[in-house]
Amino acid sequence: MNADAERKLYAQEPVPINLYFAHIQPSFPMFCRNSFMQDFAEKRIPDKLLNAFFAVSLGLLPPAELSSLFGSSSDNAPQMFAQLAEREGRHQGDSNVGITLNDVKAEVLLTLYEYTNFPGRKAWMMAGSLVRAALGMGLNRIDSGVRSPTLTDFELEERRFVWWSVWKLDSAINCLTASPFGIDSQCIGTATISTSIADFEAGVSGKSMQQFLPPDSTRSWTLAQQLLATDTEDGMNMYLFAVCHLRTVSMCRQRLHANPTLDLVSQLMALRNTLSCVRLSLPPWYLESARQSDLETQEKHRLRLETILILYMTQVQAFLPFANGRIDDLIKDDDLANWQECVVLCEHIASIIHHWRPEYFTIADPMISALIWFAWCILTIHTMSTFGQSGPTSDVKIANALDLLILALEVFAQHWRISRLLLDSTKNLQVWAWLKMDFFDVLSVLAQLRIPIDPLKPEPCFVDLWEIVGQRDQMGLASGGVVPAVSAIDMSSWPLI
Repeated sequence: MNADAERKLYAQEPVPINLYFAHIQPSFPMFCRNSFMQDFAEKRIPDKLLNAFFAVSLGLLPPAELSSLFGSSSDNAPQMFAQLAEREGRHQGDSNVGITLNDVKAEVLLTLYEYTNFPGRKAWMMAGSLVRAALGMGLNRIDSGVRSPTLTDFELEERRFVWWSVWKLDSAINCLTASPFGIDSQCIGTATISTSIADFEAGVSGKSMQQFLPPDSTRSWTLAQQLLATDTEDGMNMYLFAVCHLRTVSMCRQRLHANPTLDLVSQLMALRNTLSCVRLSLPPWYLESARQSDLETQEKHRLRLETILILYMTQVQAFLPFANGRIDDLIKDDDLANWQECVVLCEHIASIIHHWRPEYFTIADPMISALIWFAWCILTIHTMSTFGQSGPTSDVKIANALDLLILALEVFAQHWRISRLLLDSTKNLQVWAWLKMDFFDVLSVLAQLRIPIDPLKPEPCFVDLWEIVGQRDQMGLASGGVVPAVSAIDMSSWPLI
């Protein structure tokens, strides 16, 4: 880093710090602003944490401002800071020094940076290291056992905020990669948040209310009512509650794919029932996307919309048909009816965008864009199916929903590279819009979407429809029919995306 860039970064109110607290802190709250600014001014922030902090925040700077700071190397500036932080982390690992809270914060930021820039193998592996760092520091058992006499209420709350940031990343990355979670829900002895993000950032905190997320989904709707009645001013704990259920459904699906049993089928059926009970237990206004008058702050409204979106996507995952004969034989479901249910739920997700304010895109959890992308994929696949066109009204509803979802993804893509990658992958499906699929073909596509973002693929979000055409070729040849070669299809009339 050149001297001029260092001077600007250490200015009294540097732009990267303001950007971080404006756009990252609302989704991953880990810092009291006054304390951070004081430590920053006195250069007391560890290099690893500061470099990780700049890696994330500089990615939000417009190119012109990055260029004014770093000149010709501006394009690589965020990556440079990430590499510096990683180097410092390796040095600490080699020397086997103890894990500090700042170390865990740095790991959160590095994992967030890496995954939102390219959700590949490296980011996937980093999620595991992050969880181990948090577990090594005991952040999963802050409220189990005897309280440490050396920690104040605020310091304990700070640790809870950091823990739930780790848990959120573990949840998002492993749901999207369909891989086992690094955190066992049965081993969490840390209470939910008792302070709003705004109060925490201002350095204000009271005693913990000692509310805990359910270790399983049994009668969890009763906890939903309690959390809603006692939640923080911004509604963070209801958000965590929704993510908790998405984790549970994802874990059940993973286990069914690995080793389908009747017990797991029973668990899936119970989860479907639980999600219906959760929906019925909430007051009608909570599931309404519109802002509840001026009494509901924008921050609370944004978090409520994210929570509703996650609850809908959890139901999608609970009803999504399995492209596996062994599982299908055990479940004995009406796959087509379940698919139609998923389509309706994805339309509900799109309806949330009607009430999504433009400023929410820059402060929402970037992983929300992945859920929007998945809903878009489901609706697009439905329009390509032979049974997906049921009438003019239905066609218009789905077309409108697709417009809302793709526009939301486009705005997310202005701020996050992972959203740009997801947006680019939609163009592949749009190119294949001419292809008409029966339900067997739809199940083949769902087999690919079982891992929505595959970290081991060169293009993690890519959906390959050539497989379906290849299967048709093989089936046609096996039956003695004549199937035209795909290479002979006239592609000149295809839309250029």
